[in-house]
Amino acid sequence: MIKFFRQIRQDLLMENKISKYFKYAIGEIILVVIGILIALQINNWNISKQDAIFERKILFDLKKSIENDLKQFKETELRVVRRDQAIDTILLYRNNRISLSEDELRKYNGRVGLGILLSYDKAVFETLKTSGLQKVTSDTLKEVITRHYEVRLPRFQEFIDDNYNYYKPLMDKSNEKLKQIGFYESYFEPDEDSTRYYIRRHYDFSKIFTKEYKEHLLLNSEYKKADWGRIRGAIRYTKQVLKLLNKEIESRYQDEL
Repeated sequence: MIKFFRQIRQDLLMENKISKYFKYAIGEIILVVIGILIALQINNWNISKQDAIFERKILFDLKKSIENDLKQFKETELRVVRRDQAIDTILLYRNNRISLSEDELRKYNGRVGLGILLSYDKAVFETLKTSGLQKVTSDTLKEVITRHYEVRLPRFQEFIDDNYNYYKPLMDKSNEKLKQIGFYESYFEPDEDSTRYYIRRHYDFSKIFTKEYKEHLLLNSEYKKADWGRIRGAIRYTKQVLKLLNKEIESRYQDEL
């Protein structure tokens, strides 16, 4: 094809048809430019198609990830509720308002000291950041998701971690006091094959009525109160993000749901 056009140009020059030569050359340039523009447009279409496929996948992956996070946050909230209920139950027992068996006392005492940590999965969001946040076409959704992962959840997590680090030494000190007054004694218990040993505790639940145990309950209650609002905040804001994400998915991918 190139040889064909070159031959035409040479024939025009040999025949001294300069004006026709220039017209032909201009036409050839225009054809080349049009070809380049068409190629660029096709390339842009391909890129847009790939971005659309990526956006669809990342939105569904985010939905699944945020749903899992919300489930985990609710489980963490349940731990706080159980700790709160255990503290209230033992306080009622201390005040002779209710009766509890030794198994029940063991259960509620174990729940009093339930640790609280907040964690979430950032893997999908990091993939989105690496590939380009601009691939999410909704500016509102993009802003909300970014704020969720880079501002709100890190703040909740940082507060709860700091709270844990503050109360942990106090809890250890309180547990040591309980050990000193004889509330519990640790011992080793072998498994059925006697190949492994587990640390167990024997409790003297009469010590629940001591001032040391009351201080222990008060400390755990303060710890719970400090975490409570942040955990509920994490749940509330995560629900809002999930609602907005579901709305975007339903409006664009209704046939796939």
